[in-house]
Amino acid sequence: MKKLLIVWLASFASMASLPASDAAIKADEYIKNFAALYSSASSAAARRALCIKAIDDKVIENGVSIEVVDRMFGLNEHRDMIESSARFRRIHFEQLVPGMDATDGKYSSGYFPGWYLYVEIAGGKIVNNYYLSNISKLTARVQIPE
Repeated sequence: MKKLLIVWLASFASMASLPASDAAIKADEYIKNFAALYSSASSAAARRALCIKAIDDKVIENGVSIEVVDRMFGLNEHRDMIESSARFRRIHFEQLVPGMDATDGKYSSGYFPGWYLYVEIAGGKIVNNYYLSNISKLTARVQIPE
């Protein structure tokens, strides 16, 4: 996987000197390769590292079509790790942890631990803002024994 990532990064670096049509083809290849690497990543840290690289490479940036983000992170394939609406995407790098209600012991909806990419969408189509965060939107409820 490490060798594949190095080859992939080297091929993306060569895009700057290409004509526009060739650059579009290379960008499409980048997105496909990213999606394959992201899907096969074995840990949340690896998924986050790929995301950071895509941000550094300016593939994820303001003004980009949300379709690019959806294709890269597999909106359809990884629905269980992506919260989605017309206004945002929250792409979690870890699986949902089932929650348990402290009062009756029944399972609640749970929470996503760790890092995620949050993308704001303007007009339903364009990335307006994005950031990485490790602050959970839900806090875990813990029952303290008396």
